Amino acid sequence: MAWHGHGHGHGMAIRSNINTSETVMRKAIWASFFHLSAKENNEHALCPKGEAKPSWCWVKRAEAKEEEPAPHSEKQLYLAKLPQEKLDLIKSVYRDLTNPDLLHRCLKGRTQNPNESLYAKVWRKVSKDKFAGLHRTILLTQATALEHNFGHRDSSFLCYLGFPNSPHLLAALRRKDLKTKRRSTSSAKKRKTKKVGKKQHK
Repeated sequence: MAWHGHGHGHGMAIRSNINTSETVMRKAIWASFFHLSAKENNEHALCPKGEAKPSWCWVKRAEAKEEEPAPHSEKQLYLAKLPQEKLDLIKSVYRDLTNPDLLHRCLKGRTQNPNESLYAKVWRKVSKDKFAGLHRTILLTQATALEHNFGHRDSSFLCYLGFPNSPHLLAALRRKDLKTKRRSTSSAKKRKTKKVGKKQHK
């Protein structure tokens, strides 16, 4: 439960600071750590003040309204009650997560592992919830890798097995490739639009 809370905070810190800078993203990640392990109000110094929009930190929201923040004992602060030695271990993980090289790769908001989308395609063909034999798993994994790298039309098993390339078959495979391309293009446009919008608001 403790790491789930921090994992959520870490992910939110990255997603909320795409296309900013390593310094801004690092500060946001450490803010999630100190927020969830705080025992006093002054330990929320890195939490956003909520100048542009309301802060997710209840202490900063209260300070913005010039009110007294709710006691920490009333909040689910996953690490606040851990002994210091355990807290130091988790802090060392955060140091690794805020490594400059790692943060640089996170700034574009892309997946850290380029194979993750491939894995998702494999699991759609070979369900994690149902048993599949080794040979079936290998076959479908290889087929999925071909589709992922070359597209549905150029990786068609039927074509490689010598079946005639009927116009209907080629049209169906072409439609699948176009659908995949539109989906990836749409995602790229959304990221670009979001980036332009942020620049215009600055």
